[in-house]
Amino acid sequence: MTRSPRRRPRRRRKILVILALLAMVSLAAWYCLEAAFAPNVVARVLFSETANCTPHERMLVAGVMRNRIGNRAFGNSATLLAVVQQRGAFSCIGDGNNANWRKTLHPGQMTLAERTIWEECLACANGNIPSALGPSGRPLVYYHDKSIGKPASWDNARWRAVREVSTEHFVFYSLVPADPSRRWLPSPSPKNSK
Repeated sequence: MTRSPRRRPRRRRKILVILALLAMVSLAAWYCLEAAFAPNVVARVLFSETANCTPHERMLVAGVMRNRIGNRAFGNSATLLAVVQQRGAFSCIGDGNNANWRKTLHPGQMTLAERTIWEECLACANGNIPSALGPSGRPLVYYHDKSIGKPASWDNARWRAVREVSTEHFVFYSLVPADPSRRWLPSPSPKNSK
């Protein structure tokens, strides 16, 4: 008795489906484990960007992160994690030359002062971050170190970045429509979800 040639393609198809399902389950498990054991990325970014700054500046930077949640200009990101993981959003991510980014991998090796700032960043990232508003009442959505100028990419066909606040280390900006006849202003989401 010979087997029909139809059975082999079915068996291969079943094996391929099972392998694809196993790959998807493995990827999902890896992602969950990485998220569970990796240090808080939002806190890492906040520490890396503001470890040498005042608590007021730290809260303004956290407020910028918060103001980007649900903002059309930043891809309508739904969470703080999605905001900080946007490509190019924060230059410290993965920057091996940023000593503060490297320190966040091993918080136990930080000095007492650094550890205190790290704890503040963790509390801030896991707590309720207030919106950062400029004197105009518009949400602050950009900032840069005072040692550099405003990037040209912050002004485009849809909006312009307007200087609002200057601190010891940073300059903060809000957005206004590039075309004054258009009424388009991004508004921060009321949620502070991660």
